[in-house]
Amino acid sequence: YKGKESDKIANMLINLLLGNKTNNADNNTTTISQKEEKDPNTTDRGSPLILLSSSALSLHRDVRKACVSALILMRNKGAIPPLKLLELFFRIMSVVPDKSLRELLYHHIVNDIRNINKKGKRDEKVNRSIQAFLHRVVSMSQGGAEEQTAVAQKRAIDMTCELYRRGVWTDDRTVAIVSSAVTSTTNNVMCRAIRFFLNIEEKMAEDKQREEDDEWDGVNTIDFHKHSRKTKTRKRHVARQVKNRIKAQKAKEQPDWLEMEENNDAEGIKKLYPAIELLRDPQGIVEKLLKRMKGSNSTLKHEVKLLMMNFVTRIVGNHELLLLSLYPFLQRYMASHQRDVTSILAYSVQACHEYVPPEEVYAILKTIAHNFITERCSGEEMAVGINAVRAICARVPSVLSTEGGGDGTTNSVSMDIEGFVRDLAAFGKHRDRSVSIAGRSWTNFIREIHPGLLQGKDRGLKGTALHKSGTKPLPYGQRMAASGVEGADLLAAYEAQKKAAALIKKNDGDEYDTDDESVGLGEESMNDVDQKEKSPVDDDDKTTTTNEDESANTSTEERIVVTLAGRLYQHRRTTWYVWTNSKRYQPKAEDRVVGIVQDRMGSSPDGGDIYKVDIGASHTCTLSSLDFEGATKRNRPQFVSGTLLYARVVSFNGDVCDPVLSCTLGPHDAGIPRKDWMTEEAAYGELKGGTVLTKLPLGLTRLLLTPDSVVLNELSKLPFEVAVGVNGYLWIHSSRPEYTVLIRNAILNSQILSSEQIRSMVRSLISTVKQSINTETTTNNEEEEREQSNNNNSDDNRNYSSMEE
Repeated sequence: YKGKESDKIANMLINLLLGNKTNNADNNTTTISQKEEKDPNTTDRGSPLILLSSSALSLHRDVRKACVSALILMRNKGAIPPLKLLELFFRIMSVVPDKSLRELLYHHIVNDIRNINKKGKRDEKVNRSIQAFLHRVVSMSQGGAEEQTAVAQKRAIDMTCELYRRGVWTDDRTVAIVSSAVTSTTNNVMCRAIRFFLNIEEKMAEDKQREEDDEWDGVNTIDFHKHSRKTKTRKRHVARQVKNRIKAQKAKEQPDWLEMEENNDAEGIKKLYPAIELLRDPQGIVEKLLKRMKGSNSTLKHEVKLLMMNFVTRIVGNHELLLLSLYPFLQRYMASHQRDVTSILAYSVQACHEYVPPEEVYAILKTIAHNFITERCSGEEMAVGINAVRAICARVPSVLSTEGGGDGTTNSVSMDIEGFVRDLAAFGKHRDRSVSIAGRSWTNFIREIHPGLLQGKDRGLKGTALHKSGTKPLPYGQRMAASGVEGADLLAAYEAQKKAAALIKKNDGDEYDTDDESVGLGEESMNDVDQKEKSPVDDDDKTTTTNEDESANTSTEERIVVTLAGRLYQHRRTTWYVWTNSKRYQPKAEDRVVGIVQDRMGSSPDGGDIYKVDIGASHTCTLSSLDFEGATKRNRPQFVSGTLLYARVVSFNGDVCDPVLSCTLGPHDAGIPRKDWMTEEAAYGELKGGTVLTKLPLGLTRLLLTPDSVVLNELSKLPFEVAVGVNGYLWIHSSRPEYTVLIRNAILNSQILSSEQIRSMVRSLISTVKQSINTETTTNNEEEEREQSNNNNSDDNRNYSSMEE
């Protein structure tokens, strides 16, 4: 496959595919390999996309496919350089209307680049040449062949995104190729590039999770060779599989403690987008896209505009750019009747950061207040508006600063910040539940940021303490200057504890040595030791050592200080936590909850019914009737107000949206069989009959959900069903009301008893209840026998009287 003959054959096939006329293939002055030796980066510096001649287009599809297959074979053998073949294949893909051939060429190019970048054989020179070619394809202008140019650009973007997703190209040059397509005049090419920046991290996380699941499935499947001969080799093979399975299961159940836990709080931490972080000119990109969206002759669809808004606001918020014309543009779409207005509010939130001038944010806050937070709007619209205002103020706390004006009124914008804050806080007493919850959330937020804006009755204990300490946000443009290294006092305390521990260890070692030496002494030496111990000097030294030991022990015992009342549990080797009952339930993903259906809200786009469910939290939840095992459009459950449900929390974003519930099995329900909702045997679904207990301590409910719950294990001797929700709701269903009362009392009393006390308490209750049931049964039987005997006597008397007659 190498040499002059192979070069001649390759040139002949390339000329045949391009439609070039060659009179004599033997007189070619320069072969492909010779060109590669002269300049590996040599490419067509004109337009990379050249239309094929009519003879190339008239070539039979089988002949063209055979030529392409031959060139692919020669490339796999290393006879043709990759860049020369890449240019040829791009020309064919953009012009030839053969779908199977285009797919073949696309997969070959992607796999070829992957093989070039395998471990140990990465060729940066070839990578730069291929990336430069793809960059020219994406950024070239459309001439007379608009359709062919658009096809080539789409293929180039697809290849680049696929290589980034597979981890082959993850550098800034790859991001530069995709960023050049963001400003393309072709909407399809632009949307593909924007979706790459918005969704690539999630797609890569899904691929990683899928690989882990596949690896777990492979390890979990063990071939025991049940139907084959048992040999030593097969026994070793089975033992190795079992060992690998135990190792993988331990790694899955006990992850590395060094890994950071995910934080889904959008107000507390800003998510990092690696692809967006690698942009070379983010300011220029967002300015071009905003200019295109604001153009008078723009023919963009509504979905495309939303996609562009999401991309622009995410870049502005992530890079903390100043794009002042963006905020008036977003205000055009902030109306309660606007389509996808919740998405636009979310985009407005992510476009805000601490460097945005407060005057621009004031205009957004006034627009939201006038269009959403008024009595003419519905409760859901008012709740969304208050939550959006809270999220914006959390990202730009300088808007709450009143140092710009004397009485809290800014000079540039006529907006009374103190009155605005107090008006929103008054919605905490609104008649609508969702609005009141949003108003209380706003009040709690202001208590922590700037409690001086609230009235005295709304500040609470924590807000009053913060107000006395002078807590308030810094004005725009000011920063807190660091006067030292944060955490230096902790380092000094750690060094003191370390020194005290070393002193304790040294004293313990001295006492141990003294005891060892005294073991082999005679009576005379023991008397000497006793006399030495009675000397006053030794007594003083001993007293001094004891005081040092006490101070050292005191310093080491005061490392951990518990400030909450509850049960202390050890989570890991170095992690302890306290289950307290003084905290209100906050929804979290994969929580199992018991809820009460309030009302039907409407229909979902996929044809199901949306229900509003109360779980006793600060937010009401939504549940679709299609989120049940085996539910379809025709065969779906229907509920009325007051129906009890057992479900799990799927997602929760406290900024704008309410929690979403589902009655299907989740990732934490491994091992539970799937049952259709109509069988009434599913793990989640409607709870019929029984008794529900509300407002239970949250620590007690979480303790009941643990596998080693003492009270439930002891109560398992009775026939009953129970559904425990971490939201403080408990549902009990048993065959007798006496059992229900027993179970309720046992669970409520278990929170203040030890394990042994719980066991004795449950056994005593069970024996007492069973004894009373037996007594009642005996009494009922005696009464039935007495009635039966009375009936028999009356029948005998009646028969005797008839005989006498």
